[in-house]
Formats: sequence, structure tokens, C-alpha cells
Amino acid sequence: MKRQLKFDFEKGQYVLKENNAVIFAIDGKELKFISLDFYNGIYKNQSTAIELINIIDKDEFKKGSYIFEWLTGIITSIQSSLNDLETDDCLDSHFSVKPSRVVSLFEQAACAGSGFYSEGPSNASQEIVSPYPEADYAVTISGKSMEPTILDRSIVFVKAVNELQNGDIGIFVVDGDVMCKRFIEESGKKLLKPDNESTEFSPIVLQDDTTCLVQGKVLF
Repeated sequence: MKRQLKFDFEKGQYVLKENNAVIFAIDGKELKFISLDFYNGIYKNQSTAIELINIIDKDEFKKGSYIFEWLTGIITSIQSSLNDLETDDCLDSHFSVKPSRVVSLFEQAACAGSGFYSEGPSNASQEIVSPYPEADYAVTISGKSMEPTILDRSIVFVKAVNELQNGDIGIFVVDGDVMCKRFIEESGKKLLKPDNESTEFSPIVLQDDTTCLVQGKVLF
């Protein structure tokens, strides 16, 4: 039988509760994910068979949906890979291969022009702990063009790369404008597509004379 964990927002924190007791929390402003606290709160001497339920009613930071999907992915991945049969030592090993690291957090508009986020922290707003060891920096997304995948004001972690694969979400500077879009190659064309299907947002076709700098790949 699966354990039922409830995902809620209270006192400025996104929390996971089991039997009405908080077993893990993420500060709504800093969004710091500490893997050891996550392991000790969720898995120490506990079954990995978990059902996560979103019960958020009010969320002042509007990041709950993004964090819920992210945590669901982590929990599902662990349950699938360990098959709920591993020992605590194996759980320790699972977490130890994915250490957190501190990266610079930028506002999306910080990279307008030709500069790269990864070239220095001089215009970083702060530092933040990333659960992705391969992340080079983090960006606070501005705008709704990538909803529901990435909500406005969400923080994403980015790996600095020069090229993206078809379907990857990336951070780009296009003719001086910074944007987060999905890279698509189809019918011989290269496009930057929004995930938001509203008519308010349209794909950008990369022409020969378009100046497009790839800043990095968004990690999930």
C-alpha cells in the first residue's frame, strides 16, 4: 500500500505532509532544495511507494504547480528505479550520486545583448542551491509563454551548452531579446516555440539573418 503524502503551502513554505506532520519543506522565496533533508524526511526507514497529492488552496508565490510536478517526477523516478526493494544503503547511494551545488540566480532580462549568463556572477541577483549537479546557473522566468510547463516567475536551472537537441527547452538571446522557448526542427526550419497554446504567443522562425545565441538547456 502506498504512503500518501500531501503537498501544501503554509507560512511561506511548500511542504510535504504525512499524517498531518510536515516532513519536508522548501522556502517559497529561496526555493532551496536540500537533498539530505529530502531523503531524511521522506525516505529514511520508510517505503518508497508514495502517492503525492496536491492540496494547495492559496499560493502567494504561484510556483506550487511547477514544484508539485517536479517533486512528483523525483518521487516517481526513485520508486521506479528502486522498486521499493532496496535497503537504506542503496537509498543513500542513490542520493549521493546527485549532490546539490550552489549556482548564481539571474533575472531573465539580465542577459540582454550578447553576454552569457555563465561568464560571471556580476549581474546575478543571488545564489541558490541547485538539485542538479550539472547546472551552471539558474534563471527566474519572466512571462507566460511557456505555461503550463514553466510558470511565470518560476526558477529554472540551466546547463550552459552551445547546441540543443530537437524538443529541448532553452534560454536564448534572439536579436538582443532574452527568452525561454522550446527548440524545434521541422520541415527544414528551426523554430523557437512557446508551450502556451494561446494565440497571444507565436513561434519564432530562425532566419539566416537572425542573431540567435543559445545560453543553455533548461534542466528538468
